[in-house]
Amino acid sequence: MRAVPRAQMETAEAYGMTPRQAFRRVMLPQMWVYALPGLSNLWMILVKATPLLFLLGIRDIVFWARELGGAKTTVYTYPHPDWRLWYFLAVLVFYLLLTWASERGFAALMTRLARGQATAAGEALRRAGT
Repeated sequence: MRAVPRAQMETAEAYGMTPRQAFRRVMLPQMWVYALPGLSNLWMILVKATPLLFLLGIRDIVFWARELGGAKTTVYTYPHPDWRLWYFLAVLVFYLLLTWASERGFAALMTRLARGQATAAGEALRRAGT
């Protein structure tokens, strides 16, 4: 919130906006432009760190890939004694698709929020003519 210039809020107050209106119409849109890159980085770190939960013993998707592909599983019979490779490849594809979709989604959201803003990204969009 400190990244938004104080002059913006003063101008909104000069136009007769209440503090609530100024926050919603001036501060909030500009605040997201500055906050979104950091939030998207945190999201990507969280997504990429979730397989590390497996090391802590928390049952996640990597745990179930190991369990389903393990040789000790007697409930299922497989043509090959060790199918863990295929389960872990499926988990790899899942995480790659999740990070790719997240990156694309955050890029689209950032483009949408930066449109018309007085930031470097907004200026780049203005010069590009979009």
